[in-house]
Amino acid sequence: MFERYGNTHLIQAILAFTIDGMPLLYSGQEAGLNKRLKFFEKDVIEWGDYIYADLFSAILKLHQKHPALWNGKYGGTFEKMDYEDDDLYCYQRVKEDNKVFVFLNFSDTIKFIDLKDPVFQSLTELYSQEKTDLLNKVELGPLGYKVFYTNSF
Repeated sequence: MFERYGNTHLIQAILAFTIDGMPLLYSGQEAGLNKRLKFFEKDVIEWGDYIYADLFSAILKLHQKHPALWNGKYGGTFEKMDYEDDDLYCYQRVKEDNKVFVFLNFSDTIKFIDLKDPVFQSLTELYSQEKTDLLNKVELGPLGYKVFYTNSF
């Protein structure tokens, strides 16, 4: 992950775990393994700190329980939210009343997003667990991400 995505590896992981498809957690990814494993030979992962375990645990639990993130015909539709900023990638997954909103900032500066279509629905942000009944603005730190989900599932 570090070799391929550098300092955007966490944003890329959030993208991979919330876009349509089956998420894949690489061996040692939750521990921040920063080397390429040998493919045809035994290669030991030095376990210890699990610096990303909480991040992956939260997103995997959401993926498992939230209908909008399920795979294939069982999951929600993908709807990109367009903003005139190439550093932002924002989208939602929708399955009936179940929604997940993902906001990704690929830049090293703070970004402020004014939603074109405010969301008047009870939502929770995955990592802060902050709740809101109105999503109309989102602030993302450098290389930041936020994942909001409906509580209706």
